[in-house]
Amino acid sequence: MKNMEINISKYAGFCNGVQRAYEIVQKLANDSQIKKPIYVLGSLVHNNDVVRNIEKLGIKKIDFSGKISEAKKEINKHQIGTLVITAHGIGPEIFEVAEKKNIDIVDTTCPKVIKAQRLAEVAWKRKRKIIIIGKKKHKETMGILRWARKKAVVVETEYDAQKIYEFISPEDKITIVSQTTQNQNRVDKIIEKLLLKFPSAEVLDTVCETTKNRQEEAKSLAEQNDVMLIVGSPDSSNSTELWEISKNVNPRSHFIERAEQIDFEWFKDCQNVGLTAGASTPDWVTKKIIEMIEEI
Repeated sequence: MKNMEINISKYAGFCNGVQRAYEIVQKLANDSQIKKPIYVLGSLVHNNDVVRNIEKLGIKKIDFSGKISEAKKEINKHQIGTLVITAHGIGPEIFEVAEKKNIDIVDTTCPKVIKAQRLAEVAWKRKRKIIIIGKKKHKETMGILRWARKKAVVVETEYDAQKIYEFISPEDKITIVSQTTQNQNRVDKIIEKLLLKFPSAEVLDTVCETTKNRQEEAKSLAEQNDVMLIVGSPDSSNSTELWEISKNVNPRSHFIERAEQIDFEWFKDCQNVGLTAGASTPDWVTKKIIEMIEEI
């Protein structure tokens, strides 16, 4: 099968936001102007290789699931010079805690996430009720919720949208934002349901354009190739979205994190294979997988 064609998504791998965060953190360790020790609040990105590389630089990680109370507790447990905010973002309370404890902040929040946070905050200041379309336990969604001062409801499914009157009155003025890495098709369906409840709702498009393009190309590659590989961490929201999109159109779709997980049986009677990778997947991981496929 040496002649098997490999078609790689042009959107595979680090997005601009993740690349920016990784480059910022890499420079911190050798910067004499940065207060030490340096801690990252959670995983900078959802990739174990990247996390290990950061730890090798002497930068430590604070375990963090997204809950502010948990973050405050962990910050108080450590002697911190500089605290790095990850690309997923965080609520305003952490900036306040850091200031009180004289901890410097390096904020690597993705600019697209900052946009969603600020739109939610502005809507809160306008005394509007906010609906966030996203995964309820995802760090980004939880951060946006905090910028809305918890005056928001997170809607994860169409079922959540159907029962929204349990949380918001039909007379309320509504603003809708989304987690930036959501499946655009799912977001559209949820918005359709919400507009039946709130016809005059303000709908703000906060799904990242690169995310949309990555999802569209994943679907196209899955349709056009015998086998489809999605490379990413199971903890990565955007990677799991790619997996869902791909397997819905191609049952021979496989979700892997590293080359060692490849099963050669997947490629039996295969003429071509498509490959995409989540926004947290470094190029060196994808390259190793491609090299292994080329040897089949």
